[in-house]
Amino acid sequence: MSGPSGLFTMASSSARDTQYDAGARRIERLDYSPAEAAFLCRVAKAGGYFLRRQFLDFTGQRMGQAVVDFTGRLVLSRHATAEVLGRGTHVYHLSSRALYLAAGCEDIKRLRRRRPASSVKACLMALDVLLAHPHVRFMARLDERVAWVETVLMGAAYIPRRSFRTRGDRPTSTKPFVEKVMIGVPVDARASARAWFVYLEGGSAPTLGFAAFLRKYQHLLSRVGKWRLTYAADAERHAQRARREFKHWAGLDRRERCTLDPARVEVVLDYFRLRDAHAANRWQEFTTESFNRFLDLRHDFNGEADGLYAHWRQQGDAVVWDTLTAADGVSVLTAPSTFEALVLPHSYPVETPF
Repeated sequence: MSGPSGLFTMASSSARDTQYDAGARRIERLDYSPAEAAFLCRVAKAGGYFLRRQFLDFTGQRMGQAVVDFTGRLVLSRHATAEVLGRGTHVYHLSSRALYLAAGCEDIKRLRRRRPASSVKACLMALDVLLAHPHVRFMARLDERVAWVETVLMGAAYIPRRSFRTRGDRPTSTKPFVEKVMIGVPVDARASARAWFVYLEGGSAPTLGFAAFLRKYQHLLSRVGKWRLTYAADAERHAQRARREFKHWAGLDRRERCTLDPARVEVVLDYFRLRDAHAANRWQEFTTESFNRFLDLRHDFNGEADGLYAHWRQQGDAVVWDTLTAADGVSVLTAPSTFEALVLPHSYPVETPF
């Protein structure tokens, strides 16, 4: 995968991207050229929305009659609908069941449904990421993600899930992987290869969602071992706040203090041990004094270092020492390539609700 500086640089046409070939061939039978079918297959995998400039970037063409004919044919055949949003920008939404079936997508009913503006924006951002990285296999299907976790972690206990209330007397429903995040692995690598998580900012208070994402995914990240996390935004102010959120979650707020005074690492470890005992209801390990110390430390940390705590539960004391005192690059939480908050070089004029 490309480094930070080339994250959203369009890949060359020589890149190997056979992962979409089967779906593209099926879409060709719906009367589209090979290039058009290849593009539509990727759009379907990214959530079903695209802009004209994304089609032009993918095909290497300039604005002109070709893109007008292509989008006009999509709408005329009822394979897509068009909306004109901010600054007169046309946003196209694939609405054909036949297209999604040909692309090999699941949950077609949800994909064909119109979405709120924030979700449309996330889909457009996802398509930019997907188009720029043909060497990465992004797992768009839910069953792909579940199978990947079960293969890498030998079980489904660490799959992030969210509960939803239902009407009437029906029980609460639980769904996995509902956050606006892309999960990818190198196309030609083993199932256990380094995973790439791309969080797509799309809401009015995006870092609140990112903080919740970090808490929801911290156990999965601690188990995967090798991972990279990118926060993709369209404004620098969001990227700056996301960097602060990650630093707080990873416990890096305390790093400078612990580097200057390694004894502070033992305070962190003491809190983690007390927190683990409290979470497991191991009350026999507490005295009145130690329980009061736990309450004081919990108030002091106030959610800080939750991610480091999850890693400590899996890897032990060494990961805390490496994160808080060792040089950058030693710990999975301090390596420069582990986390990046970047601003996409594109405009997404999705401001009005659909």
